[in-house]
Amino acid sequence: EETRLIDTTTGQSRRLGGPWLPTTGGMWSRDGRQVICQTQAAGGQSLFWTTTVDGTESRPWTVPLDLTKGAVYLANGVTRTWTTDNRVLMRQLEPSGVSFHLVPATGGVAEKACESRPGQMLCEAAMTPDGLVRVARDASAQRLMLLDLGKLNAPRRLTTGFGSEASPTISPDGRLVGFASNPDGKWEMQVVPVDN
Repeated sequence: EETRLIDTTTGQSRRLGGPWLPTTGGMWSRDGRQVICQTQAAGGQSLFWTTTVDGTESRPWTVPLDLTKGAVYLANGVTRTWTTDNRVLMRQLEPSGVSFHLVPATGGVAEKACESRPGQMLCEAAMTPDGLVRVARDASAQRLMLLDLGKLNAPRRLTTGFGSEASPTISPDGRLVGFASNPDGKWEMQVVPVDN
């Protein structure tokens, strides 16, 4: 098994490098020159690798999180790029719920970005490119909320919550939030400005 990078204009592919079988895809640096992949070892534990797209350098990547608290995964269901200051969004499955962390791609201390509280606030893998604003979902009111850096306990309302709102994603420039909404029994896509 190997991972390959495909040029969609020419159809040519080349080996990306790294002894892995990706389980969750990769997370790309903003300049498109590096990618972090998550793999699963035979024993079931997650391993992380960072590689350059030309395949010249591939090495294990150590996540600075306490793995005894729960399994750690790349939070790339929606967010597939690093922040503008080269941090990667990770999610950790803890007994009390799910927490999200911003981890420096080149090593350093992880910062808690958001913490899900079952039945109350649920984190989403969506944030502005600089990582300063994150998206969460108010589970009881069924609406989207914004969490600002340094004010994680003071969420601000983004939407009214007239219908089930899910799968938020933030535009590359950090100005808009797109999400799925079901206000009247029919699912539709909506877009709102981050600054309301």
